[in-house]
Amino acid sequence: MAIADPAGAVPDLEAQVSRALPVDDTSLRVALLEDDEVDVMAITRGLSAAWPSGVDVRAFDRLADLENGLRRLHPDVIFCDLAVADGYGIDLLRRVVAFAGPTPVVVLTRSDDPAFPVLALEAGAQDYLFKGAYDAELLGRTLRYSMARSRSDEAVRQLAFELKVANADLEECLGIMAHDLRAPLRTGRLFADRLVALTDPGDGARPVAAALDASLDRMEAMIERLLRLATLRDGDLHPVDEQLSAAVSDATADLLADPDLGQARVEVVRDGVVRADPALLRALLRELVQNCIRFRSPDRPLVVRIATEALGSTSSITIGDNGVGLAPEYRERVFRLFERVDPSRDGLGFGLALARRIVELHRGTIALGAPADGPGLESRIRLPAAA
Repeated sequence: MAIADPAGAVPDLEAQVSRALPVDDTSLRVALLEDDEVDVMAITRGLSAAWPSGVDVRAFDRLADLENGLRRLHPDVIFCDLAVADGYGIDLLRRVVAFAGPTPVVVLTRSDDPAFPVLALEAGAQDYLFKGAYDAELLGRTLRYSMARSRSDEAVRQLAFELKVANADLEECLGIMAHDLRAPLRTGRLFADRLVALTDPGDGARPVAAALDASLDRMEAMIERLLRLATLRDGDLHPVDEQLSAAVSDATADLLADPDLGQARVEVVRDGVVRADPALLRALLRELVQNCIRFRSPDRPLVVRIATEALGSTSSITIGDNGVGLAPEYRERVFRLFERVDPSRDGLGFGLALARRIVELHRGTIALGAPADGPGLESRIRLPAAA
């Protein structure tokens, strides 16, 4: 569950990157993997012209020598030829990137393959230069851009790691709290049940005991939902392709059995294949249909219409009803944990938070809007398309 928000850290991140960059009036340390002496001299001259305050270039003609050298050197940037005695091509680059750590790697090449730059960047290089086709200005720009990108990437990785740790700690704390609360809560329910049993129907204490039991029951339900939210993770997903109508039938089998719902019905108006974890898809559909039931109109029988459609690399699921609807200013707020727009209606403030969590685990999106053909509310979901 994504609990922490990294947005506020962006200004500090920019400042951190700025402070980490070498400036023109400081000497630059460069490690160079190159086995051609002419190319070593050419890149050294170019770097000296591009960085007037001084460049310390340490050249290595073998990959093994570069790896050993980096254990004692701390270069600002690594320039890497992709053809030396003990390494070649993209495989060599991957090895350099692996032991370079946060140090930016700039590739030197003579290849005219248009696919090569993309392959080099995908392998972890920050930039590339064609041998013999650079001048001091291009070298200087490459140095600054590659170091800036590398520092920024490293800062983002660190921030992502810290966010992951913080979220894991918070989720563990939520799980422990919810688990430890269940024991005294069940004891309280046991005593409430005994109070109900010990009081006479006409005794004034009977409704008090019943109200206490109902409140404890509600709290236990909240804890169960909190536990479920806290323990949902990416690793829980086992997506398969299946007909939406089958999942809808399973998810709503018992929801419409309540006689108080009258002629309420759920219709799949456009069926299709969706890709999702079967259990989580049913939980998602159940939460959204329950929300439709909760906000049904007293003036007409509830009708819930569900449809799916393939949209390129994604598929859509829409769940629309003819209920009382929801004002636009609440359509984002209701996805927050414990948010209840209308406290007079049944609900714990977990349903839509859980729905969004399930959708986000599938790398999808969910939003609420008004149906195009009448009153009510429509849930609009986008998921990666079925295979």
